[in-house]
Amino acid sequence: MHAEHRRAARKKARQAASITFGESGTKIPCVLWDVSHCGARLTAAHGGMLPEMFTLHMTDGTAPRLCRVIWRRKPHVGVQFIPHEDAQKMQRWIAMRRPEHGVYLPREK
Repeated sequence: MHAEHRRAARKKARQAASITFGESGTKIPCVLWDVSHCGARLTAAHGGMLPEMFTLHMTDGTAPRLCRVIWRRKPHVGVQFIPHEDAQKMQRWIAMRRPEHGVYLPREK
C-alpha cells in the first residue's frame, strides 16, 4: 500500500477531456480517472511525453485548468491544478529551466 499524500479526497470521474500546450492549440484526447479541487489523475496517449505544464479542458463545462505534472506512472499522470495567480510565476520558472516546454495560459474568465 502507498501512503496517502493528497490534500483533498478525489472522486472517480471516468470522463473524456483534452490537453493543450504550446502555440498549436492542438487538442490531445485524454481520460480523467479521478479528480479533486486540487488535481487529477489522467491517461493520455504518450503521457510520458506531456510537458511539465499544460491546460486541461474538461467536457463537463468546467473552465480550463492549468496543470502541473506531479508524478508519472504508466499509463497514468498525476497533476496539480495551478491557481491562475501562481501560473505566471510557474510559467517563467519552467521557461528558464526547460524552454522547449513553453506553456500558454488559459484566459481568465
